[in-house]
Amino acid sequence: MRGLKKTLWVFGFVFILMLPLSWAAYGEDSVEITEVFTTDFAGTPKTVFNPGDNVRYHVAFDLNVAEKTKVIARGTAKGQKMKPGGEEGFFKTELEKQKTRLKTGPHTLNWDESLPINALPGEVSYKIKVKIRDGGEDVEWGLLSIEEAPSKIAFVREETMMIEGEPIENKDIWMMNPDGTDQVQLTFDISDDRSPSISPNGMEITFASDRTGNFDIWVLDLEARELTRLTDHPADDLQPEWAPDGKKIAFTSERAGTKDVWLMDVDYGDLEQLTSSNFKEKGPRWAQNSKRILFVSDRDGNDDIYKMKANGRRNEQLTYDIGDQRGPNWSDATREIAFTWWEFSKSRAHIYAMDKNGENIRQLTFKKFYDRGPAWSPNGGRIAFNSNRAGNFDIWSMNPDGSEMVQITIDTAKESGTDWKKAGFSGEWTASRKITGKGKENILYIGTVHLAEGGALKVEMSWDDAADLDLGVLEPDGNLITWKNPEGYGRHKGNIIPGPGMEVYTVSGAPQGDYLVGAYFKNYETTAHWRIRWRDGSFE
Repeated sequence: MRGLKKTLWVFGFVFILMLPLSWAAYGEDSVEITEVFTTDFAGTPKTVFNPGDNVRYHVAFDLNVAEKTKVIARGTAKGQKMKPGGEEGFFKTELEKQKTRLKTGPHTLNWDESLPINALPGEVSYKIKVKIRDGGEDVEWGLLSIEEAPSKIAFVREETMMIEGEPIENKDIWMMNPDGTDQVQLTFDISDDRSPSISPNGMEITFASDRTGNFDIWVLDLEARELTRLTDHPADDLQPEWAPDGKKIAFTSERAGTKDVWLMDVDYGDLEQLTSSNFKEKGPRWAQNSKRILFVSDRDGNDDIYKMKANGRRNEQLTYDIGDQRGPNWSDATREIAFTWWEFSKSRAHIYAMDKNGENIRQLTFKKFYDRGPAWSPNGGRIAFNSNRAGNFDIWSMNPDGSEMVQITIDTAKESGTDWKKAGFSGEWTASRKITGKGKENILYIGTVHLAEGGALKVEMSWDDAADLDLGVLEPDGNLITWKNPEGYGRHKGNIIPGPGMEVYTVSGAPQGDYLVGAYFKNYETTAHWRIRWRDGSFE
């Protein structure tokens, strides 16, 4: 491991140094651009349809150089975004400036960027400006592609089943696209599965289930479809909510005698009680930075919404009104809070929204229906909720101001418990390579994954025969990571694995930057297989 760390450190250091050195020779002061050729091109707008998706775009400027020349290239992307309070505004994103020297012949300047998470559906326009000292001709540019990171809505579907002639109400976890297509059933047990929460990396989903008698917290791997039980206690554990950094799960538990908010470490299972009182405190929901948690408490006589730090301190009451305010949901994009206001005496419930400090409370749905369980889309442009306004409880969505309601599910079952997040991957690279150690330390550079802020990455390295092989990932801050090995969690220190093996590295909610992927090995010959997947990023 020490050899791998040292080698990757050196490799990463040299790799990082090479970038600024290559630009330094052609810095803005030294280029001295003579604008004998300048092009300023506004590209044809590209329409983005899915309001729940974070969008990556790839722009290329193609030019043919008659003789060696120096180039400076700039670009921008412009479109609409959602501002706090539901107001529409505009964004302008600067493409990274490129400075380089080009030899004679055809060349392509590439940009790989990410639109703001609160970008709205509609036209996104691009503008490229290239300054060439001399020798430029036949200049063309084009938008190569737009890649939309998928978002999904997880929900609960309740159906009546006949068991030995008796009707049984059964609840399972489902997932679908934001427009209601591609509905997939995830759990199949004859039980009450509820409160789904999609993990930040989009690869797992946690939920509460009474399949073993009482309610416990479970997690489902969306790829392998493997189910793991996270809690095992005689008391009920309910309403799990994954922290945006992927490290913790907040949930409601009665294990201390009354309903309280608890915290669980995802990797080690350590538990921490955050609230402790004689009142019912429940329904935790995380802020996007994983530092604060919303929850519901009846400490003031009826259910109100409170806010606290992730360590359980500094409780702050946000609602004080008559009736019960439940199910708060924090928008990652606008920081607004949507919630359900129950009026049991009037047989109705409506969706409301407020600012993060509890001010500017506004009603979004009206009339005598039960509208409940709001969930923001990842970009804050829509709110999903369940309602009986069409007779049966179905999933609906609307704009943050309550306009443009759309019914998403239309069936005889009852739907509830919505969660709307990005899920899965948007890109994949695979390869197999024969590795020969020859008795000395070796470093194999595989490639670089460029992640946008909040992206996800999963690297899988497997091998066919016994080998002294170690997975290495150099993060943007210089940390060298090895993650999982066949013996479980921990750091693999170059031990010889007898026979085939695998190591996996995962990251979600990642800081923006370049992740260098490589391997350390010595002795032994084997064939290694790589599978690198990412969301909101690119690979080279």
